[in-house]
Amino acid sequence: MQSELKDNLQPFGVSSTLIYIALSPLLLLLLNSYLYQLLLFAGYTSFFLPLLCSVTCLVACYRHIRKNDRHYDRPDLKMMGIYMTVLFTGIFALDYYIRLEGGWDAWAMWNLHARLLSSADSWKNLLHPSMAWNSPDYPLLLPGINAWWLQVFKGQQSFLAYALTGTVFFLTILSLFFWSFKKTAGIAIFVALLLLSNSTFLHQSSEQGADILLGLLYLSVIILVEFFRFQNPAINLITGLLLGSVLNTKNEGILFVGLFCIIYARSIFKNIKSIGAGAFIPVACHLIYQGFYAPKGYMNRHTSLNLLQNLVAWEKYRITFLFAKEALFRNYLAIIPFILAAGWQLFTPARRSYTAILLLLTFIAYHFIYILYNFDLGWQLTTSYNRLMIQLYLPMVFKLCYDLSRIYCAEDAPATGRLL
Repeated sequence: MQSELKDNLQPFGVSSTLIYIALSPLLLLLLNSYLYQLLLFAGYTSFFLPLLCSVTCLVACYRHIRKNDRHYDRPDLKMMGIYMTVLFTGIFALDYYIRLEGGWDAWAMWNLHARLLSSADSWKNLLHPSMAWNSPDYPLLLPGINAWWLQVFKGQQSFLAYALTGTVFFLTILSLFFWSFKKTAGIAIFVALLLLSNSTFLHQSSEQGADILLGLLYLSVIILVEFFRFQNPAINLITGLLLGSVLNTKNEGILFVGLFCIIYARSIFKNIKSIGAGAFIPVACHLIYQGFYAPKGYMNRHTSLNLLQNLVAWEKYRITFLFAKEALFRNYLAIIPFILAAGWQLFTPARRSYTAILLLLTFIAYHFIYILYNFDLGWQLTTSYNRLMIQLYLPMVFKLCYDLSRIYCAEDAPATGRLL
């Protein structure tokens, strides 16, 4: 029975080994950042120790996954050739938009945080009151990655660290999509067109901010849940690490994690050992920083029951809706059919997909940030809406194409899944 279940959990020849290999560069950077943060809290910096520990953990996890992966077939030369072509095409497309120091937010906030974190003697300057404009309450995952790279590139051009981080994120996104849809050529081409023809996605990737990383983490979690459905302990461990990383990337990530924990409460409870073990280090780093170092951020300082009165501020709904409609049709057209399909599922229990509902509810929750808080609404929408939507664009494109693939290859659809 168990072997039959595992067979049904691997649609279209998707292998846990290949997905893990595609994720490995991201996992390496995540682990390096957390270990680097712990060293900072202890009072010194090192790039070699995090690297050694991270590689050891990843190799051990790979051996475990590889040992239990009955579906892994070594990719042939033709497949590897197509894969490398996709990666090189992606690099050339990204190179057109690349900005060596990233966008304004990267230069003035994320990279500045990284420069401070790269020194055990000066990193607490990040917490000085004069840095309040610089969002010192923001989580340390992305700055920690770049601070670790700055140690590696010590004495070299610092922009190499930031550009390399952004490139790893971008190529990991392409790799995950490629290995997810390698057996369905038509869908794979459709995905490539959606991504590489979307100038907003390429522009945001070149910005080197945290939004592409958060979108990549959402994408990775959705892929692992859809393909492996909490049946593989090693994959559950990685899922826990990724969920903890969402909390450590940007503050709005708590919405996704909170909804995930509610929707998948039963699966999390059954697999608490593996998921909890994966989430332990990122959650510990987050609690240490937020509990002992970081000042209160905007949300903490301005959240109160008085905000509930904004729920009947109908003009804010109108402004937000009009802005969202224009932005989605202009930059994120693929989100529209996803929202329609996911909304339809709410009224058709037989075809309901938990991952679709998770993304739909996160999408709605993001918009209520604008409704509830007393921002200058026009300014806030203009400066942040595209960044929020790119976070959801990647997992929504995957989910849309995943369901199209299962319709396209209905005879191979896993018995435990649901079609849109």
